[in-house]
Amino acid sequence: MTIERMAFIVTYKGKEVPKKLEQMDVNLAYVSKRMGYSIVYYDKHKGEKLLLKELKNIKGFIGVEASKFFNDEANIVKCQEKILDTEEKYDTINEDLK
Repeated sequence: MTIERMAFIVTYKGKEVPKKLEQMDVNLAYVSKRMGYSIVYYDKHKGEKLLLKELKNIKGFIGVEASKFFNDEANIVKCQEKILDTEEKYDTINEDLK
């Protein structure tokens, strides 16, 4: 079973939101104290609504949005599957040439 994660950008003012993110079931990848945002990875099946529900009552929280730079193809399992597919294609081409 693979766990598919999605990148979210959490915007905030103050110090309470990053502290709460450290306690939550998210992978806190980056915190910008000066710019007031964090990048977190969260389970895709749980979604943005559950993350928003957990954060909306925290002082200083502004919003959550899906990261525009998140690459779904960067999922390790999917990349491994693509590599195996291309290796199989090359094997069949080499067999045809012989």
